Amino acid sequence: MRILVISTILFSPLIMAVAAGELPTTVAGEWLLRELAAPEIPDTMHHELTLHGLFTDGMVLQRDRPVPIWGWGPESADIAVSFGDVRASGKVSGRRWSVTLPALPASSQERELTVSCGSRGIVLKNVLVGDVWLCTGQSNMQVEMKIDTAAYPPRAADLEAANNPLVRFYKVDRASSRRPRSDVPTVHDDIYEPWSNAFLGNQWRPCTKEWAQHVSATAFYFARDIQPRIGCPLGVLVCARGATSIWHWVPGDVVREEACWTDCRQLLDDVESSWPQRVTPLAAEWRTFTDTYPT
Repeated sequence: MRILVISTILFSPLIMAVAAGELPTTVAGEWLLRELAAPEIPDTMHHELTLHGLFTDGMVLQRDRPVPIWGWGPESADIAVSFGDVRASGKVSGRRWSVTLPALPASSQERELTVSCGSRGIVLKNVLVGDVWLCTGQSNMQVEMKIDTAAYPPRAADLEAANNPLVRFYKVDRASSRRPRSDVPTVHDDIYEPWSNAFLGNQWRPCTKEWAQHVSATAFYFARDIQPRIGCPLGVLVCARGATSIWHWVPGDVVREEACWTDCRQLLDDVESSWPQRVTPLAAEWRTFTDTYPT
């Protein structure tokens, strides 16, 4: 997988995750509860065969690299994965499993990816093999094609012409967590930024007028221009959030170990060592705001 990051704010506030106390019983309060949720505890209670949320119909697998497939299942169960005539197997441990398929050549042939565990099976249809990119960063990566088309007539025309079944998009819904998530967030509506609602629905979607309007404009034009050049399917994962800094997208151990992150390292240490003191007044301020502006 390749990564395309657009992020220009160097030191924005880290407001992602935890709130203390009761929240107002309003729609705004429900939104706030999601935004300042308690740290996610990785789910180890899966007792049935389950795939990670990124694996859906219509997805694109990365070419020329070993392909990991993972999810959850009943403890000690055997897992079998097949894609065309390629097979691989593994075992569930700690309710989790991961199976790696060998490197696959690029292919625009629509095939099925099958995962089985005993009598239980999951079949993903219309799966392609090509290049997969992660498009991440802040608002200039997040802003979608449908925003301000009246002000930018060429964008409206590009949407009308959008029709490339070899380009697939997956948009990760916005949500906060102090810890790495075990799965993609559950889809929800955002009352403050309704244009960012996850209309794609935790599902890989083709590049058509119907779906492209809900995709990052930067990611759309990137995919539109690069796919004909590489000549193979292109999968684009969009996971972006306005006002985030580049270091929010970098693993904490990298920030702490590499010299170029010295200033960010101090911020990270300060935030993690004094999180309750920081979040309590922030949560109180947001509660006051949502009481004042409940809708």
